[in-house]
Amino acid sequence: KARELLNEAIAINPENAFAWLNLGVVHQKLEQYDEARKCYLKVVEHAWDETGANKEADGRSLVRMARDNLEKMPSR
Repeated sequence: KARELLNEAIAINPENAFAWLNLGVVHQKLEQYDEARKCYLKVVEHAWDETGANKEADGRSLVRMARDNLEKMPSR
């Protein structure tokens, strides 16, 4: 259901870095690593900046979270 709702959010706003990040997490949890990578790269493409204009509650930027998640995935 989460994947469906996130895809709907992205259809409405393809530059929604929050939705891309969360969709990447869904794919990563399902071990769909190629799809997760694509989503995380979209975060890097669409997030405002790395310095904080788009920080999550824990203070990390969306770009940093996406890069951290990319680093945790198994190699291709």
